Amino acid sequence: MPPNFESRQASQQSRTGTYAFMSHRVLLDQVLHKAIHDGESIFYTLVYLAITRSGPGGARRDIFPGESMSSKAVKRLQRISIVRAWCFEGDGLGVRKLRLFHQSDDFKRYVLPYMNPYFQEPLQKLFLDLWDILVPAFYQDARKVRQEFPIPVFKRRLKRR
Repeated sequence: MPPNFESRQASQQSRTGTYAFMSHRVLLDQVLHKAIHDGESIFYTLVYLAITRSGPGGARRDIFPGESMSSKAVKRLQRISIVRAWCFEGDGLGVRKLRLFHQSDDFKRYVLPYMNPYFQEPLQKLFLDLWDILVPAFYQDARKVRQEFPIPVFKRRLKRR
């Protein structure tokens, strides 16, 4: 049984962590840090890697157009750059992440398709499983995160391969 963090208090009231991967609630409300915020941070870290990396080993994905690329390929690379910036950079990041939670199909429509193809087939269903646990857990039942996120989801996905 996972530990129950509901009654724990943060040792510091200030936010800590990497801005790009912080929970939307922590960015917007400066709420008391809970396990669900860690779940959201793990999720964003994995999404960032799937969008910005070329595969195992951590090499950066080439998102700059080459001279001989078709205009369709150039537009796709531009879109990847926009998705990366929209999801992980700049002022208003908490508001944009909140929008993804309230319009959760936007994540499926605008973020998932721009993962590196190396990661798409094996990880897209994993991301959908994690997203489908994370979004309702913020507004309905945070216990679902403690029970299902992320280890049991990873184990289920690995068994299905």
